[in-house]
Amino acid sequence: MGAAADDHAAVRALRAGRRRKRMVQLEWFELAYKVYVAGFIVIVAIALISAWVGDNRLSAAQETNVLTYTPAVVGVAMALAVALGLRSGARGGPISVEAADVQYLLLGPVSRRSVLSRPAVQQLRLAAFVGGAAGAIGGQLLGRRLGRPLIPRAATGALSIGIVAVAFVACALLAHTVRLRRWQASLIGAVLLAWQVCSVPPRWNVAGPFSTVGSIVLWPTRVNAVDLIAPFAVLAV
Repeated sequence: MGAAADDHAAVRALRAGRRRKRMVQLEWFELAYKVYVAGFIVIVAIALISAWVGDNRLSAAQETNVLTYTPAVVGVAMALAVALGLRSGARGGPISVEAADVQYLLLGPVSRRSVLSRPAVQQLRLAAFVGGAAGAIGGQLLGRRLGRPLIPRAATGALSIGIVAVAFVACALLAHTVRLRRWQASLIGAVLLAWQVCSVPPRWNVAGPFSTVGSIVLWPTRVNAVDLIAPFAVLAV
């Protein structure tokens, strides 16, 4: 325990010093400009998507199609994220380590856990934020078309797509940790994706492995206890 604590303290000290040096060299005007441009692009994209989707109320038949196809279609996105994550992990991803971390930490007398845990958590945190934001936007757009309260739709959309984004990083980390071979990652991903795609046509009556993730989007309409499997499974991974 003492050695591990010393490793963590050394890693934190080195990274804190590097962060202070970066802050001194940081051009605040350039940073503010980048934030402005990024925010402008996001606002324009949201406006264009909103205009394309529209806010006309769906017909009864269209609403039935949404309730029928949403779980399986979102499940396809989840299967694709898992497949790409496994492939990324088998190829050495998803963490990109800075040159200084490689030279002074990974090649130094400190544990790799101390060095790699922080970037791994940062990747998961970023994925959760980006996926949650995209899901919230999609959820409120769906709520407008359904004529339902927007906040519950945005919340369930954020949770569902956030799970999809986090699953990509989590599966990549898992595949890299267990040293999954590339052909194994491709095979597992292809089987899961094909299985989930087969669940989209209702007449085939196939239960997709990731349909519970898409079912979360519909929680404001109806709640299935089995949908809780998805977030707990991703947390376990």
